[in-house]
Amino acid sequence: MLKIIAHIDIDNFFVSSELKLNPKLKGQPIVISRSEDFAMAVSVSKEVKSKGFKISDKINEIKKKIPNLLVIHPNINYYKFLSDQFFNFISKNFSKKIEVYSIDECFIDLTQYSRKFKSITDMLYFIKNKLVKNFRLPISIGLSYNKLLAKMATNLAKNSEAGIMQVSTKKDVKAFIYPQKIGNLFGIGIQNTEKLKKFGIITIQDFIQKGVNNEKIIEILGVNRYYFFHALTKIGDDNVCDKLEKFKSVSHFRTLSGDILLTKKQILDGVSEFLLELVEKLKKFNKAANRVEFFFKLKNKEKDHFFSDISFPSNDYDFLYQNLLALVEKIENFSLIHGFGITLSKISDYDKSMLNTNPKVKNIVAKVNKKIGLKKLFVLKYLKN
Repeated sequence: MLKIIAHIDIDNFFVSSELKLNPKLKGQPIVISRSEDFAMAVSVSKEVKSKGFKISDKINEIKKKIPNLLVIHPNINYYKFLSDQFFNFISKNFSKKIEVYSIDECFIDLTQYSRKFKSITDMLYFIKNKLVKNFRLPISIGLSYNKLLAKMATNLAKNSEAGIMQVSTKKDVKAFIYPQKIGNLFGIGIQNTEKLKKFGIITIQDFIQKGVNNEKIIEILGVNRYYFFHALTKIGDDNVCDKLEKFKSVSHFRTLSGDILLTKKQILDGVSEFLLELVEKLKKFNKAANRVEFFFKLKNKEKDHFFSDISFPSNDYDFLYQNLLALVEKIENFSLIHGFGITLSKISDYDKSMLNTNPKVKNIVAKVNKKIGLKKLFVLKYLKN
């Protein structure tokens, strides 16, 4: 029996969160970013998207076309709070089998829950209406029998009036997924897309027709090809991990267009955005990381990375950010970077006893650390063997 897997996504999460706070801003062109002109947008409203702009575009470039652009500084604590509420509500009301994918999206196994409804369609509308009513946020829901197809169904749902899309049968997959461009295949990546296109694979249909044992596909994707072919032609990955999920690392990477000359500030904005999502995942599963890594790709295609083992496992955003900042400081020429990302690894269960430090001591530590610029000072209890 095929499972019923849904992917739920909050549309334009950061912007939508700000509109929830201040509904009077609705209809205005909004970006979430640092205020500097050369900063990158981390979230854009549909009014900005309609002008052809996207996440990671520079603020000064957007302003040239949209002079009345409203730039809102990211309210990270608020976004984290709202995200926690959202996923906890889903877990409590629909299914405990929930896998948080990022700060604004999750997979959920609705196989059991669906039995309460006459049809899958009725269930999806019920879920969406309940979420919208309780959170006043725009929601898109995709549904299929594995996670890859559910995610792709959500992308289709974003372009529909209802904000809901089902890809429930093999016939649906052939009708709605196969005709799409190969770059739309969830998880394929920009580099692999370009390599496949050079080989004549323009659509997902082309990809399927070449076959899993095609020499060129083996050369480009290696063993990862099985993941895509199984999802597109068989059952695929339908395992929605619950809060007992075990993982060794979490990472986020972004490749930029070749004409962008990155600055240190833009990279730090990206690091901040990536870290927000990764910390959210650590906290959802009560995990902490003992190593931070900054990795990057240069325009000449060379790759490099810096990493640091931190003094104690942590899932604290500020603490991890300061350690990543120290790694970014090692970069000599930011304009040569074509793509960059971060990884949190050496993950273990979070030790809540770390929270028992005397608040006065923690305050002193924070003040000293702020003064010296980096978190070099730690409470002695953290350093005990």
